[in-house]
Amino acid sequence: MRDFVVEVERPASAELAAYSRAERYRRLRANTEAHRTQLETWLETEDLCSEVAGMRAGTGFNLIFVECTPNVAAKLVRAPGVVDVLPAGELEAGLQSVI
Repeated sequence: MRDFVVEVERPASAELAAYSRAERYRRLRANTEAHRTQLETWLETEDLCSEVAGMRAGTGFNLIFVECTPNVAAKLVRAPGVVDVLPAGELEAGLQSVI
């Protein structure tokens, strides 16, 4: 098992512009949680649950952390609502180069 970061779709900025900062935060967190639930259902449908050790929404919006086999990670790319899948180490390295 390895750790992967799954980026999921998020509401457009224009869609969120009308809301207060607190409401935007609430909506973005709810969006991430909805995608996590959708991914869990998709994993069950695809019979991949035995290859997943855990899944949790990240502290950043539209990120879900998944501990799974590389096989599942490769298949997650085509799951509904998924934008990208990266090994967790690659995301950390990319963030450090920006800081």
